[in-house]
Amino acid sequence: MRILLCDDHQLLVEALSTVLRRRGDEVVATVSPEQAVVLAAEQQPDVCVMDRSFPDGQDGIAAIPALRAVSPATDILLLTGNADAAGARAAVQAGARGFLRKDEPLQVILAAIDTTAAGAMIVIDASILRPPAPRREPPLVAPLTSREQDVLERLVRGESTRAMARSMQISYSTARTHSQNLLAKLGVHSQLEAAAFAMRRGLVCGVPDRASSRYSSGS
Repeated sequence: MRILLCDDHQLLVEALSTVLRRRGDEVVATVSPEQAVVLAAEQQPDVCVMDRSFPDGQDGIAAIPALRAVSPATDILLLTGNADAAGARAAVQAGARGFLRKDEPLQVILAAIDTTAAGAMIVIDASILRPPAPRREPPLVAPLTSREQDVLERLVRGESTRAMARSMQISYSTARTHSQNLLAKLGVHSQLEAAAFAMRRGLVCGVPDRASSRYSSGS
């Protein structure tokens, strides 16, 4: 194979070059992503092994689209000293065929080069390419009492604490206590958050569309 190495880690490049040449591969090396694009246009390599980070601040991922544009048949294996899910997804989206930690054993990197050249995908862990899991709502601290459920439904309808006290025929302080207990069980800090939480979780039914905005902690 014709292989382009773009990495400023001299020992790694020398080790890879030596082994690859011994087995009959043709190797060209550079320490600059910009130069790698130029060499790819000239050499049309089968595989480019690209470092992710360079001392001058250049990012190997940013060079991938340009390299693929001048040499579409080149499969790119990105090496990195700092593997992370965002970087892996960015590399694959940019057109890399593989994503591998730089501190992997030499034989693992060699096998990854061969696998990349064969058209297969190489990643450290396939799970890092999955999008982040959706945020889950925390469970309730404790089940709501019938009174607290009533208070929650009234909050969603936009009733103030004072209006709740009148309609439920309880004192203002009792209504306020029910409301505070409700917030604690929902894990929220305001009546507005409680109403939003209830609507997201489907904790209330038959709430009118015209929910009032009169949410306050003391009115």
